[in-house]
Amino acid sequence: MEEDQLLKSLLESNPNDTEESQPYDFSKNPNWFKRTFSYMETGSLRGSILTLSANTIGAGLLSLPFAVKMAGLVPGVLMLVLGGWVFSFFYKVLIKAHDHSGVYSYIGLVQSFLGETWRRGVELSFVFGGVGVLCAFQALSGHYLLQLFFKSGILSSDYEWWRVVIMSFASLFVLSPLCIPKQLTSLRYTSSICIFAIFYITVILIIQLPDYTREVTPEVSFFRVNSSMVHAFTLCVFASDGTLAIPFIYQELQRRCYTRMCKVIDRSVVMNLSFYILLAVVGYLSLGENTPSLITDRKYLWEGTDWFMLVAEFLIAFALLFSIPLRIAPLRTGLDQMVYGVHSAKQGWVFYTATYVGLYLSTGIAILVPEAIKYFIFIGGILIVPIAFIIPSLFYLQLEKSYLKRILVMSMSVVLGATGIYSAVTTFFK
Repeated sequence: MEEDQLLKSLLESNPNDTEESQPYDFSKNPNWFKRTFSYMETGSLRGSILTLSANTIGAGLLSLPFAVKMAGLVPGVLMLVLGGWVFSFFYKVLIKAHDHSGVYSYIGLVQSFLGETWRRGVELSFVFGGVGVLCAFQALSGHYLLQLFFKSGILSSDYEWWRVVIMSFASLFVLSPLCIPKQLTSLRYTSSICIFAIFYITVILIIQLPDYTREVTPEVSFFRVNSSMVHAFTLCVFASDGTLAIPFIYQELQRRCYTRMCKVIDRSVVMNLSFYILLAVVGYLSLGENTPSLITDRKYLWEGTDWFMLVAEFLIAFALLFSIPLRIAPLRTGLDQMVYGVHSAKQGWVFYTATYVGLYLSTGIAILVPEAIKYFIFIGGILIVPIAFIIPSLFYLQLEKSYLKRILVMSMSVVLGATGIYSAVTTFFK
């Protein structure tokens, strides 16, 4: 009798769900191809994975083969894997903090857990980091523009003089007008060009690897112990950073929950790590001890022009140059919030002062210090260490009850932080 009543209640609640009344609807369970390549809605699982991956991939990856050269093949790969695991862990700490506080912005999270003083410190770190990113982008774009002019035969002498001229011209006559509009939506897709260029470079390295190894047998070190391993550690570990994108991605995620966001994090980290290791290993195996600080500066072993890399340099130069106005925007917002508070109206004088002081100051620094790899290391130590490690560790202390886990996480954070800061400071005074 009880079984009959149970069956009756099920039929009443879902009258069309019996096998006789309705055949199985395959559209509700599409195959792998449809699930993978169909339209991605905002906040979907696939869209969130790709968004996190895109926010992690940048021009700094061009230094990964050089990092493997400094550390050795095996330690370099292990450092990349360690970086992926560390950032995956701290991403999940941030998700727990968001769920606990109900706040979905990084600055708001800091204020909720740590108070107003810490919020001010984080904003200051954002400002310094923003200037560092501008310097790195200008140094790289100037370097690649100059390479294009020299390799194409337009220029032939006075390298340093032309570098100053090109960077100054770009800053005054190209970037200054682009930084004036307060809405920069037309430039928001330029980062995708840089991502495409890095994928393109990886494909070229893979295709040309047999030719390079046949032409000259590279000298490869599997293990290496020296002081440069600290800088290699910074480049490899911090390559997985996408911390500031986590709050926005989690806020937009459909059916938002901790478990679903963990899927986004894990899949994105695995996908990025596979790409990082491939780029770093293939780039290093191609040239061995002759690997340059930027893989695009590799020595071409044949006569003529390396047109494949020339195309990549053009794409990266274009993407970085037009990404600079986008990097100016968060810098001036951070300065405005530091002066007038989070909810202040935008002040005109702050807008123009922050825009042009930030632009021309970063241009001057990039002219004086043209080595882009120094900015990558410095940004890793000064910005990423507090934002990605120290502050999430302080969140973890308030969320976790186990004393042993708290001690282990704080110890890991201190070691990573000290390594990054040491690398940044020694790079600055080198």
